[in-house]
Amino acid sequence: MLDDLIAQLDRLEAPADLEWMSRLLRESGLTRRDLGPHVRFEDDHYARNEVARSAWHELVCVCWRPGQGTPIHDHRASSCAFLVVEGRATEIRFDLDEGGMLAREHPPAIREPGYICSSWDADVHEVVNRSPEDLITLHIYSPALTQVHVYSRDTRRGELWTPHLEPAAD
Repeated sequence: MLDDLIAQLDRLEAPADLEWMSRLLRESGLTRRDLGPHVRFEDDHYARNEVARSAWHELVCVCWRPGQGTPIHDHRASSCAFLVVEGRATEIRFDLDEGGMLAREHPPAIREPGYICSSWDADVHEVVNRSPEDLITLHIYSPALTQVHVYSRDTRRGELWTPHLEPAAD
């Protein structure tokens, strides 16, 4: 099943459409077991584990211990769709003002297993594991995510940041 998903992504010759990426994840039926060696946790931060990558996509298994979360961020020129594989994610979305600063924080939403989240470029959100169990999510970025804006609640400003990937599993 994972190999089928990767094969479909490898056929991309341009950035993928969000609806198509969401459908791929929805129809994949992937479980923790299918992700095998890509399910690796870190104790001090959530782990972004590379599954596959090409010029037009990046497939990442993100593993979160309780309490771990992303900074507030966008996806800077990439589309992102992610599947909650196991556990419960809390997603908080934000609006920006005309000057590109954080303007409004929406109420937190709990994302259960099977939920597909999709966003593009300037969509701003934060994802946190507020549950007592581990969380596993599978993310497709198209094209690959190379930089994001990370926002501060205090200053409301965003700064460019390069996401870190754990090496691909052998």
